[in-house]
Amino acid sequence: MGLLTTLLKNLPDPAQLVKMGYLGADQVDNPTQIKRAMTAYTKAISNSPAAQRKAAAYGDSEVVTTLGPKPLMTPEEIVKNEYVLVPTGGDGSATATTVKKLAGLPLEQPVNVWGGGRFGERFPNLAYASMRGRAQDKQDQFTEASKATGGRTPLGVHVLMGEDSYNFMTPTTELMVGGAKAAGVPKEVWKKIDEEIAAIKGKNGPAFPHFVGFSNNMQDAMSQLLGINGFSKEQSGPLRKAFLPIAKKAANRDQGFPNLKDIIDAIAEPELRNAPVGTSGFSIFEGVPNANLVPHEVNLSYDSGIIGTNKGGIDTQGVNVPSTEMFFDPYAEVSGRLNKNNEPFSDQQRRDTLWMDPKLYQVADQRWLDHVQGYIEKQKRLAALGLVGATGVAGAEESQPDVADPEANLFQEDQSSNVSPSDFLRGSMDAGAALLRGATSAAMSTPNALVGLGGGLYGLANEDGGLLARFGKGAERAQSAVKDVPVLGQTEEDFLGLLPRLTSISGKSKGDMEKMQRFGSYFSPF
Repeated sequence: MGLLTTLLKNLPDPAQLVKMGYLGADQVDNPTQIKRAMTAYTKAISNSPAAQRKAAAYGDSEVVTTLGPKPLMTPEEIVKNEYVLVPTGGDGSATATTVKKLAGLPLEQPVNVWGGGRFGERFPNLAYASMRGRAQDKQDQFTEASKATGGRTPLGVHVLMGEDSYNFMTPTTELMVGGAKAAGVPKEVWKKIDEEIAAIKGKNGPAFPHFVGFSNNMQDAMSQLLGINGFSKEQSGPLRKAFLPIAKKAANRDQGFPNLKDIIDAIAEPELRNAPVGTSGFSIFEGVPNANLVPHEVNLSYDSGIIGTNKGGIDTQGVNVPSTEMFFDPYAEVSGRLNKNNEPFSDQQRRDTLWMDPKLYQVADQRWLDHVQGYIEKQKRLAALGLVGATGVAGAEESQPDVADPEANLFQEDQSSNVSPSDFLRGSMDAGAALLRGATSAAMSTPNALVGLGGGLYGLANEDGGLLARFGKGAERAQSAVKDVPVLGQTEEDFLGLLPRLTSISGKSKGDMEKMQRFGSYFSPF
């Protein structure tokens, strides 16, 4: 039996289609999307022997790492040591990691990862690396922050950059090329990629006129992408950033190229794999004011290092603390800035400016401690309520909290009908959690707010297309029953008092009472 025949007899299930990049994670229950994904997969393996080999081998990556647990410093210790915090952008890769197999395909040469937040644990007295200009700006930031705060020791705090940062890293390119070679991607596919790179325009013509091309000389092309063997390191980074978006296209995936998600999963720090952009405190190091940069060649992505002492990471008790909270003073300052179009900065512009502007820093004093600890406790409280994930990311501007649409799938009946209270409650049993999560998420945009469920429900109910407009008196009575009962920041009695008030409008039947018990189970934080 041939390879293609075997693959067609053992088609992947929806979960596997998601992993292989053919189906979105939010489409696993959509028969139409599953059918489209399966069609794309079968077409790919039918037309490309390289895609067949990739599919036949598809499985887990083989990854070896040499770093154990890192030490943690509590926010209280940071204040006690009188640090001044400097936001230090970094990717999410795992330092001292070696990838031997990528998604089941054995690589011709293992790929080593030397960057990431724990970079300083592998290089004595070297805490951070970048290209010379960016590294000098960051070193100047340590110097200026210390000077402006009366000699405080600068503490570099890792701030997680977005997925695009993986495009710049050399291991991403090495794995993308290595995986394609392992699958046996043919020369004509590489030639098309060369043509796409050649077509990229710069200010004065082609952006990469000297690119040798994969189809001409694979070894020289890789050296050029890595900035080694006589090729410019300054030019290699932009070339990698141009190559990766081309290589990860669906058309090239169908020709045997690896999925970028598989590459990121292989080299990412487990703790940061699903963390939102801007998560801060994963790693920290003491910088040295007025220090000189040092040459660095081990991490091929960069050429200059910043000296310093690794201090592990910040103990945030399992909560992802966004940079907007960790550096709330400078973030407030950049939030008032205008861009070149005289418009307020976008969220991304504020985040990027926060860690790139060499003049910004955050004093770690009692006020900082109260703010950060307050954020951590709030997120833990929300997680206990089931209103956010276990890592507590709701409320972080860097992420979209995992909150269901408060108006989704409430009823199947005619929305214009004036349903009874019992009918309203029957319909709301399964939607109760989504409704409350939506109300609470909206209310949490107010800093340090003590949120009342009634206020959140009132807003949802009365806005255009809200609950009152959709469900009439049933919604009105439900709103009235709970509007005075706080959900956050109060006492256990407040929570326990919610169930009887809701029960009072539910009717007295056994079925209604059972439904109310289910509804009340959503309020069990203690």
